[in-house]
Amino acid sequence: MTGHKEEIGNALRDARQKAGLTLKDIADAIRIRPIYLQAIEAGQFELLPALPQTVGFTRAYAKYLDVDVEQPLSRLGEEVHETIERADYSEPEIPWTMISTGRLAWVGGGVLFGLLLAASFVIDFGPPREEIAVASVEAEKAAA
Repeated sequence: MTGHKEEIGNALRDARQKAGLTLKDIADAIRIRPIYLQAIEAGQFELLPALPQTVGFTRAYAKYLDVDVEQPLSRLGEEVHETIERADYSEPEIPWTMISTGRLAWVGGGVLFGLLLAASFVIDFGPPREEIAVASVEAEKAAA
């Protein structure tokens, strides 16, 4: 746990205990689940849904107890942004061993079937050969 997370959690826990409140009391007052408040006090921000909720929940908790946590919260945001910048978001390569050979055979067979079907369609329903021969003879006469 980093220092600023611990600092936030300790400050809020101490203020809550001084006020004589339980996590359930605060959860009912600010409408945040006690498990999230417990995670904030423990400095386990990774258990919270996302950074916006983390910041919002922590600010609401701090405001209710009148505790200033803005400086450590800003350091938390900087740390998260640094982590995001270092993350690798490129698409992973899928090794050929993960591609199903059965599926590959079916896809290949389907493509081959489609090509054969298209070729037979062109051969059966294309222009008759006599028309092609007449057209080519007429074209030769016109060119001469």
